[in-house]
Amino acid sequence: MTRGAGAGRDRARRPAGAPRPARARGPAARAAWGAALLAAALAFVVHLPSLANGYVRDDADLIERNRALREAPLVRLALADYWASRGGASGYWRPAPLLSFAAEARLGAGAAVRHAVNVVLHAVATAVLAALLVGAGLPFAAALAGAAWFAVMPAHAEAVAWLVGRTDLLCALGALAALALDARERAAGRRWPGPAPLAALALALLSKEAAAPLALVLAAAAWADGAGARDVARRASPYLLLTLAWLAAHRALAASGGSGPVYLDPARRDDWPWAAWTLVPAAAALLVPGVPIAPDQLPPLPRGPLDAAAVAGFAATAAAVAALAWLAARRSPALAPAALALAPLLPPVAAAALGAALPFGPRVVYLPSAGAAWLAALALARAEAAGARSRAAGRAAAAALVAASAAGSIALQPAWRDEERHWRAMVAAQPSNPAGWTGLADVRSQRGARAEAESLLARAESLAPALPAAALARAALHHRHGEWEPSAAAAERVLAWDPRHREARWLRGVARLRLRRLAEARADAETLLAGWPDDPRALGLLGQARLLGGDPAGARAALEAAARGAPDDPAVWFALGGARVLSGDPAGGALAFERVLAGDPRYYDGWLQLALARAEAGDAAGARAAVARAAALPEAADGRAAELARALAATRLPAGGASRTVRP
Repeated sequence: MTRGAGAGRDRARRPAGAPRPARARGPAARAAWGAALLAAALAFVVHLPSLANGYVRDDADLIERNRALREAPLVRLALADYWASRGGASGYWRPAPLLSFAAEARLGAGAAVRHAVNVVLHAVATAVLAALLVGAGLPFAAALAGAAWFAVMPAHAEAVAWLVGRTDLLCALGALAALALDARERAAGRRWPGPAPLAALALALLSKEAAAPLALVLAAAAWADGAGARDVARRASPYLLLTLAWLAAHRALAASGGSGPVYLDPARRDDWPWAAWTLVPAAAALLVPGVPIAPDQLPPLPRGPLDAAAVAGFAATAAAVAALAWLAARRSPALAPAALALAPLLPPVAAAALGAALPFGPRVVYLPSAGAAWLAALALARAEAAGARSRAAGRAAAAALVAASAAGSIALQPAWRDEERHWRAMVAAQPSNPAGWTGLADVRSQRGARAEAESLLARAESLAPALPAAALARAALHHRHGEWEPSAAAAERVLAWDPRHREARWLRGVARLRLRRLAEARADAETLLAGWPDDPRALGLLGQARLLGGDPAGARAALEAAARGAPDDPAVWFALGGARVLSGDPAGGALAFERVLAGDPRYYDGWLQLALARAEAGDAAGARAAVARAAALPEAADGRAAELARALAATRLPAGGASRTVRP
């Protein structure tokens, strides 16, 4: 009889806390390795298409464009908020995934290598789960089926295919390794946890807040295994102390997350606490094959405590907690997996209940789903022990579950290929989510489809009229088209929601600059720099405001710093060229303009300003060559290139020279 089916009778013959009788290690080890390798291979193959993915949403800002990952001291990265390296404040402290991104950046890894790391981490987590199930005494077929289901769950596509999903992968890997290592130590009769399971728990805690309740899961595993209350308390105490130390560090190092995410409707903020009760049943639904899954999916948002969704969610959550208590009273083998399925959901439930945030999405179920897979393996183990007919039926059901889940997971892979596919997948699966329409509108706006972008934004605003994300997208759309008054007005709406919003303040600052409201533009730049002293865009904004305000020396200081922080930003180099010329360094200005033109040789104003700079530096031949390049472009029809050519021929420069070089 398997341990899953007869563990209760085994414990009746064993004193509480005594080590389990040693099993034959050779067959068990071979079974563990076999299940681990097969399940890991399945995980790798199913998620292999994600290697073709690019950088989507947070991937681009936090990873692809984050110079701090390549240059900042690792200690500085490790001892700061998760988004501090990009000037953000998330309220999270997650040094383990951030340091892994930094290591890849310093090794020159591209998107494919980074995605391969995610796939490998998922495969390793799957292998550890398989070994944990075999170590728990489950038969090979049951352990393999449970791990195989975990390997291919459609809800895992987000965590694996999205680079920032690495927080979940590392957290689950650490959590499962801690459970497996702790179980091995208990089986060996060790009364205290050694360094290995503590290190695994530390990895989980340093990766994501879902690991906060894991000490309770480890205690539940010891209790279900027959340990007495005093033994459980002794064994759990190091895990609890480690968790308390992590909580203290998290509180000290994670910055305040501001007023909340821009993709949530502030008009519904009072309803967030009621949504807390929907998270557990919503998470469970994501594990059911065939249930539609959207990227970054939102849970149901009840309109008050008596809303049917809130009442049903509360009943489901209460039932789950009651079932956990019943399993604990019986010391059931299902206690540990049930605790693993429920406990990691407690942090997001608490955050929503307190009105601090509404964290959800398929990634949230990554670690809890390991508990669900363990429970499924226990059910199959009972079927294996119940006779040939039950065994065949159980294996057929398991095979169908794994096959259906694998098909669903493969179908979701393209949603993470690029930004547009991502947003289209979101609105297709969850059309009531205004964030999806807003994101798609922003992508279409970037690609020049203004009419379509306007229509998509109108759809988002019909769902959530006060949505800050929609206002931010409108500010960006007007910015791209040089419509400065409406851009500033839209950015104002975002800042009314969250005065610390970095992008909105920069957009408003640029709009004010172009409207020649220079004092206000400088104020926005200085506010940005007070929070993010090295922000190159804020430095660029400040430098251009100073340049227009007649302070070329002050402008140059800010723009030189901006150019060091954003060496590929042509707008910064263009303004810096003007600042250098006006501060008495025309040769340096010419170098700055040459850098702009190396990236865009068809930039008409760039050639004109280069000609002026070279002329002021005494390079008449270089100035004539630059004017000739400008004259060959279609924009030369405005006559400025011909006028400048005549002035150079007469050794006269137009009044103001290179002072007209501000272009945010």
